[in-house]
Amino acid sequence: MRLLTASLLFLTLMIVSTLSAQSEKPLEPQKYELGPDSNPIAGVPEGKVTKYSWTSQVFEGTVRDYYVYVPAQYDAAKPTAVMVFQDGHAYVNKTGEYRAPVVFDNLIHGKEIPPIIGIFIDPGHRGEKLPESRWQANNRSFEYDTLSDQYSKLIIDEILPEVAKSYNLTKDPVQRAICGASSGGICAWTVAWERPDVFRKVLSHIGSFTNIRGGHNYQALIRKTPRKPIRVFLQDGDRDLNNEHGNWWLANLEMESSLQFAKYDVKTVWGHGGHSGNHGGATLPDALRWLWRPMDGPYKFDNEILAFLAADKIKPPPSGAILFAGASSIRLWKTLAQDFPQHTVFNRGFGGSTLADNIFFADQIALPYKPKLILIQAGGNDINNGKSPEQVFADFKTYVAKVRSKLPETRIVYLGINASPARWSQAEKQKEANRLIKDYCSSGPNLGFVDLFDAMLGPDGLPRTDIFVEDKLHPNEAGYKIRTQLILPHLN
Repeated sequence: MRLLTASLLFLTLMIVSTLSAQSEKPLEPQKYELGPDSNPIAGVPEGKVTKYSWTSQVFEGTVRDYYVYVPAQYDAAKPTAVMVFQDGHAYVNKTGEYRAPVVFDNLIHGKEIPPIIGIFIDPGHRGEKLPESRWQANNRSFEYDTLSDQYSKLIIDEILPEVAKSYNLTKDPVQRAICGASSGGICAWTVAWERPDVFRKVLSHIGSFTNIRGGHNYQALIRKTPRKPIRVFLQDGDRDLNNEHGNWWLANLEMESSLQFAKYDVKTVWGHGGHSGNHGGATLPDALRWLWRPMDGPYKFDNEILAFLAADKIKPPPSGAILFAGASSIRLWKTLAQDFPQHTVFNRGFGGSTLADNIFFADQIALPYKPKLILIQAGGNDINNGKSPEQVFADFKTYVAKVRSKLPETRIVYLGINASPARWSQAEKQKEANRLIKDYCSSGPNLGFVDLFDAMLGPDGLPRTDIFVEDKLHPNEAGYKIRTQLILPHLN
């Protein structure tokens, strides 16, 4: 709460200072110093940068330079992570504001990020000779500020295949990032927004989310569009541009608010910089660390959720069916339809999930189906991850409230945490969580509880070993038959 209060106070003060500055002389941007990760370090192997030229078919009549950075640790036998930079000339400059090759060298050597092939692309120019300042390329704004998939085609259909002729580039979108500053920043977001199947990491410096070519519309689009699996890092300062296109600082704050509302994996770094690469360069090492950290939280399930959504497009579950939700014991229930032949049932379990994860994804894989009944088994992973029985109970109530807010008539049945040999040491906490939830369900309307704990015990009071697979955690065929008999009365 203190951190939230401090953050709100910081943002309030910065917004007030921004609005005040509109009627006063603008404040000078604060200067930021580069840290050690942005300077060459003795003993750190240097990657190789090679310059190329490209004539585009996507943007017919344009030419541009691009640069490829290959780390010293590159292994041609392994698919290598990729990071694309707009305004490549600015980011590839080893003595400039960003110094991306130097930062890559240091962080890759320190194993803080994986080996990454950097592709630094300049904006296109129409004409026989490129301008001395690449910022003045005459097709830059059209390519970068337009809200369409055209620029993504330049990268995906032209540049990446060309670089892949020489290097083993990964095809995993989680291992592909895209970055840019100003119009290049909104461009990076647009590419990932249009093609999250190719890029799922975005780094925007002083992004132009303003009305140059309609970029101000993203704030509303993000709120009204189902979340896309994109990790986003935004940097800006309260002394950024304020002109006829909009206020850059306020536009970035709006982006942050919209991304948070839509539950994106987002981080922001705000400061007192202007419209330059100074602050972005100083924070680039930490931005890369955050961007390339392992998938965590609910976002680590994005691929499974996307698979459900893809299946829904082909054959959506009928409205009013019975939804089985929860963790791996649900996910692994391959005979679900055969076990309940008199009912229309479907499975949306995803392995390793918690109640909080099911709350997070309810808008995508629960509520849209409008099921008449939801049976959910989650909570065991919660306790295994360190949550108390009281916290599990609170999360279940939040899940119920989430469903009730959109589907007030849907019945919810909690499948209790079951005893298992693998987690027998957690039995007392599991039983307490079950007790709290059972009492709640018995007193609430349209709620039910299935006791799976005692059903898994043998005559000796210990979990039976013959009803679990080899891991002693998940049920085998006999274990699922027991569950089926206990659940059947709740379906009728």
